[in-house]
Amino acid sequence: LLGMSTDEEALKKYGEPSGAKVLDPEDVAGSIVYALKQPEHVAVNEVMIEPRDEPI
Repeated sequence: LLGMSTDEEALKKYGEPSGAKVLDPEDVAGSIVYALKQPEHVAVNEVMIEPRDEPI
């Protein structure tokens, strides 16, 4: 999210925005739907969702 900041103090401390695309709610929702659609015997224990061009 820092890449989307317009806060001058944060920009001075951490640098200019990279211009990477921020994830849309639909991007996150699609991942959640995928996890919920797994068969009952499948445990989805962890999911990490991040922008490809600016990983966490």
